[in-house]
Amino acid sequence: MKRTILALIILYAFALLLANADESYVPGTLVFKVTNEFSTITIREDGIIETEQEWFNELAIQYQITELKRRFTFTDRDFFQNIYTCDFPEDVNLYIIFS
Repeated sequence: MKRTILALIILYAFALLLANADESYVPGTLVFKVTNEFSTITIREDGIIETEQEWFNELAIQYQITELKRRFTFTDRDFFQNIYTCDFPEDVNLYIIFS
């Protein structure tokens, strides 16, 4: 069972890396890790994600983040904790954001 789970995790990570081979990101999606997990995730009336963490709410408004999902919920291993994906409009250029 543990081998199957590990194989699925490796396959998932590999798929994320190769999702768009000519770019270093998948348009409209970002995978990231936070120090403190989000305890509340809600959707505002305008469709933007809102959490209890103000730093993320400001980014959500600025980049119109419409979805936030926690990944690897099936394990308690530290390496896999607090990893999330978020979705935003595909026309947002991550190269500009992170430069």
